[in-house]
Amino acid sequence: MSDKPNESNRVEQSKALDERKQTPIVLYVDVYPYRIDANSGEPLFLVLRRRTDVQLADSWQPASGKIRAGERISTAFARMVQAKTGQRASRLWALDQLNMFYDGYYDAVMIVPAAAAEIVNDPIVLQTEYHCESAWVSGEKARQLLIWPNQLACIVEIERALAAGPAGGRYEFRNLRVSE
Repeated sequence: MSDKPNESNRVEQSKALDERKQTPIVLYVDVYPYRIDANSGEPLFLVLRRRTDVQLADSWQPASGKIRAGERISTAFARMVQAKTGQRASRLWALDQLNMFYDGYYDAVMIVPAAAAEIVNDPIVLQTEYHCESAWVSGEKARQLLIWPNQLACIVEIERALAAGPAGGRYEFRNLRVSE
């Protein structure tokens, strides 16, 4: 008796795998607003604290939210910056990091694309539907406050890119084209 699968077994296995296939969902975006401190020249990151009466209560996060039906991801990045801060990004660029997690409500794997957004104006106008506080913090402090490993990795990625030169290097091609 051979352990080698015959053609009919292979076809049955293939059909079974096709029935179980799940498509990851891109439903949310994370945007990491930053500015360069005038005194130190170091990046400061905007973190937002969630209200105690909403999901993920009292946690700190970047500017995050849902993508609208039919909306381009790059447009959602730009909209999220403005909605959460009251500011338009002077520079918006895609990050390599993707936050991935299983969502039991949708019974699906969620993929959350991430972008960095340079903010040059003050003050920040906090959107209070979900958040109660905002703070400009160092990369080190942001890594202490944020809760998900890929969020910490995004902060590190931005710091490294800015240290290498924000207008050059490998991130030059990652600037996002936003259509509104």
